[in-house]
Amino acid sequence: MRYRTLLPAAGCALALLAAPATGQTPDVAPERPLATAAEGERISLSGSVRAVDDDEFTLDTGRDAIEVDLDDFADADVGRLRTGDRVTVTGRVDDGLFRDRELDATSIHLVRLGATLAAAGGRPDRPLTGTEGRMAADDEWVSITGRIENRSGDSLVLRSGGLRILVDADDADGADAVNVGDRVRVSGRMDDGDLFERREIDAVKVTPLES
Repeated sequence: MRYRTLLPAAGCALALLAAPATGQTPDVAPERPLATAAEGERISLSGSVRAVDDDEFTLDTGRDAIEVDLDDFADADVGRLRTGDRVTVTGRVDDGLFRDRELDATSIHLVRLGATLAAAGGRPDRPLTGTEGRMAADDEWVSITGRIENRSGDSLVLRSGGLRILVDADDADGADAVNVGDRVRVSGRMDDGDLFERREIDAVKVTPLES
């Protein structure tokens, strides 16, 4: 792991966000310069992906470079990161005993896809579009907003982002209160199914929204 100071670069800036903004992840932390952030402190940094490894990548903010630990992220999410991608990373500063300073990431907002990647157990608060949800890995937590196009018992067809997404609402809170045509937010885990089943969301909650 490496932590060093770089010369400022045009177009890359350190951004420690205090509130969500359009196109950014809501999982952000209070403003704090990287050089003065304390061990264990939760911060958010924006910059470019410099190099991606199996379980880490180097984040270049234009002023600093820091290794980002991806141990808790699904392989499918790590595979979406590309060198040069603009990202906002939220996590905790880890100085380590036998390594240089790094950031243990809990979420990564990937500007190119307009999607927020969450570490295992993490749940992005921002509702995803249908396109983003379809990219989710098996067993990944998703929260998708759309309109119910069809319903058969506890099985829903949600239309979102121009796509139709199957939803298993058998055990979902709030599912009994929604009907065809309703605009809703479906929260649950993506289920890739098996040879004889189609991909669907195993919902735990269906929240009615204003049309």
